[in-house]
Amino acid sequence: MTYILRLTLISIYFLFINFKLKAQDKTIDSLKRAIKTSKHDTITVKTSISLGEVIYQSEPDKATELWKFSVRLCEKNLAKNLSDKDPCKAFYLKYQAGALNNIGFIIDYHGDTPTALIYYHKSLNILKKINDKDGIATASNNIGYIYKNQGDISKALDFYHYSLKIREEIKDDKGVANSLNNIGFIYDNQGDIDKAFEYFERSLKIQETINDKKGIASSLNNIGSIYKKKSQINESLAYFTRSLKVMTEINDKKGIAKSMNNIGDIYLIKSEIDKALDYFQKSLKIREEIIDKQGIANSLNSIASTLLKKGAFKEAQSFAERSLKVAKELGFPEHIKSSAMTLKSIYKNQNKFDLAFKMFELEMQMQDSLKNTETKKASISKQFQYEYDKKNAADSVMNAQKQKIEKAHLFAKDEQLKHGRTQRFALGGGLILVLIFSFIMYKRFKISQNQKIIIEKQKDEVEYQKKEIIDSITYAKRLQKAILPHRIEILETIPQSFVIYLPKDIVAGDFYWAETINEYYYIAVADCTGHGVPGAMVSMVCSNAMNRTINEFKLTETGEILDKVRDLVLNTFIRSGDDIQDGMDISLCRINKLTKEIQWSGANNPLWYFNNNQLQEIKADKQPIGKYDYAKPFTTHRVIADLNTNFYLFTDGFSDQFGITDKKMTKKRFKDLIISIQGNDMANQKQLIENYFEKWKGETEQVDDVCIIGLTI
Repeated sequence: MTYILRLTLISIYFLFINFKLKAQDKTIDSLKRAIKTSKHDTITVKTSISLGEVIYQSEPDKATELWKFSVRLCEKNLAKNLSDKDPCKAFYLKYQAGALNNIGFIIDYHGDTPTALIYYHKSLNILKKINDKDGIATASNNIGYIYKNQGDISKALDFYHYSLKIREEIKDDKGVANSLNNIGFIYDNQGDIDKAFEYFERSLKIQETINDKKGIASSLNNIGSIYKKKSQINESLAYFTRSLKVMTEINDKKGIAKSMNNIGDIYLIKSEIDKALDYFQKSLKIREEIIDKQGIANSLNSIASTLLKKGAFKEAQSFAERSLKVAKELGFPEHIKSSAMTLKSIYKNQNKFDLAFKMFELEMQMQDSLKNTETKKASISKQFQYEYDKKNAADSVMNAQKQKIEKAHLFAKDEQLKHGRTQRFALGGGLILVLIFSFIMYKRFKISQNQKIIIEKQKDEVEYQKKEIIDSITYAKRLQKAILPHRIEILETIPQSFVIYLPKDIVAGDFYWAETINEYYYIAVADCTGHGVPGAMVSMVCSNAMNRTINEFKLTETGEILDKVRDLVLNTFIRSGDDIQDGMDISLCRINKLTKEIQWSGANNPLWYFNNNQLQEIKADKQPIGKYDYAKPFTTHRVIADLNTNFYLFTDGFSDQFGITDKKMTKKRFKDLIISIQGNDMANQKQLIENYFEKWKGETEQVDDVCIIGLTI
């Protein structure tokens, strides 16, 4: 049985291979009749998917509804707990994966890449479960394509190479050619055009051998682009023209539009402006007709660049602004960058220098988003250390001022006692002593007035120091927030996820941490000793130890990671010469991005996950990361759970919170809450948990930092 809607990529194209069905009215009518008269769900599922594949280009919404209907029908039958030996189970899983993949393609085609990524991952997980290698290769390729467009080159190459490896194993020549093209495109984007040319030529040779016309056309386009970058314009035009001819033969509208746009680029370089504009406009017309948003953004920008050369600035501005709008809707940094560069030149020629500068900033922002941010994180970490050292100095001043005030109060109190003794002596000693006492009273009054002035002045100084300290800590909060993983990065890796992070004070002892190394994605929540500034500084030590363990010592097993982190934290504190008892509790999870296998270890904090309609718990080792008399190696747990299982990592701040009735939340109430919100997606779960916490806490003071991460894997 061939894979449903076998989606492969040639450069930036999707390739559909249906069940050898021709998109003719007769075929459509036959499929509709088959669905109405079907008496078995297997026939209904298969026919609905096939009909969707026939009509997807003309009626994408109806095709999507057919595929969603097929997914629901598969889920209904799979819920019957079919035996692994039952052929129906394999059938429904295979067709469910195919329908999910098709839905992902349509969603991606219309620009909603985050949602498309969710569908592709769901499809991939099912395909791995049934070991459908052809399907795994296709789904991995699709995922790599999205990561490439999002600028995550590392992830894109991971999935592309994984797809290529499988296709070579199963001797899928067409798939191998497509994968070579995609990898070549990555090298092209990274500026290694010689390497890109090598991959494109290897791909073209295979496609010519198997007579894959669409593949041939796309490879010709890609090779033409390389010649263009080498400034071999005539060779480039020849390859683009050959590509257009093949695309026209097979009536591939998306390919025709791309080839036309590429030819327009060459004529623009040759300063044949009118020819270039003609090709760009023809390309745009086709792309708008087939609702190809990426292509639309590209063509609009090409037309804007051409009009700019003609000096038609106002018209060029209109096309460039439309291009930028579409590019922002897609969220692809490369497209946004290109549109911003064109608008920058247009505004500059119109003497709109403020707008030109804004476009320059956007261009640089998109450029930065395509680069690694580790250096920036390290810089922020050092700045945070600097701010904390400055705060410590402020603390010392504040303590000194407090001691001065306390001494002044003690001195005043002592003087008052002396004054009382003098008064009693005066009453017993007669009038002369009363006069002497009056004189002494006057002197003491003057002293007290002076002392009051000193105390008020010192109080003002303390208030000023307090304000400076709070300002410094508030700035430190921004720095601490900057070194935490960006929540968008977590969502990109695990689309169904949430982070709840509620510090008790301005800065926190709780923190969350995430890192990607090769095929592994690590994510953790940690609770360091204390909260506020001391807790935040301990969190810096522990976070740095986590980064060193993964990146410097190259450890991958979660138990070994926590063992090494403990050693690094202890060594850091030992260097101070003091007996420091600080440390952290942590829940650390490792996810294999390719196989979705889960590994977990914990120090005092457990892992909860919802599986088989039950909330399961893996208990942590009862020892902290830090000084501990009975330390032992941390346990590595391998979690066996079904597809789309919800996992929860958390610190103890939520369950330790007191409510308006002076009762503690407790872990039991927390568990009951987690159970009650199952069935909601992660975004809704986050809202429900936060609402429950606020209602429980009411006007009561928050007792500790709160950190919870929810993941659907």
